[in-house]
Amino acid sequence: MESKVCVTGAAGYLGSSLVKRLLEKGHIVHATTRNLGDAYKVGLLKSLPNAETRLRLYEADIYNPSEFQAAIEGCQFVVHMATPLQHLPQISQFKDTTEAAVAGVESIVECCITSGTVKRLIYTASVVAS
Repeated sequence: MESKVCVTGAAGYLGSSLVKRLLEKGHIVHATTRNLGDAYKVGLLKSLPNAETRLRLYEADIYNPSEFQAAIEGCQFVVHMATPLQHLPQISQFKDTTEAAVAGVESIVECCITSGTVKRLIYTASVVAS
């Protein structure tokens, strides 16, 4: 059964592995990455099987969580793997990576609710969030 799945943090090791598997199974994948200008990471995602017809790429940064709304719209499932990696308190609205990670999860949940289509949210935390 074909479904739309949003994967945040899709260019990471686990994220790209999940995107590959979802594409192989015939799902449409909305994949987010911090920077669509990163030729290496974007190239990796675009080279995956079925990417040409089933992969949609979105630029979204966990430090600006509202940027995820467009990627989540229309999806039945969201797998949230994005995490803040480099925290610079002097330019961030968050005091540390934990606060940024928690705010990111809260915003992703809000985006899922707002979409009206998301049936399930799967969240994978990293050591950064602990």
